[in-house]
Amino acid sequence: MASNVDNIKVEISVVLGRSVIPIYQLLRIGRGAVIELDTH
Repeated sequence: MASNVDNIKVEISVVLGRSVIPIYQLLRIGRGAVIELDTH
């Protein structure tokens, strides 16, 4: 039995760094949101 999360398509492009965020935060952010990136 597949969950609804299996059917979510997300396209993300990162140019200057990367970030790992939980799916619940990803679902809450809106257009124009700022996501803090790792500086390493």
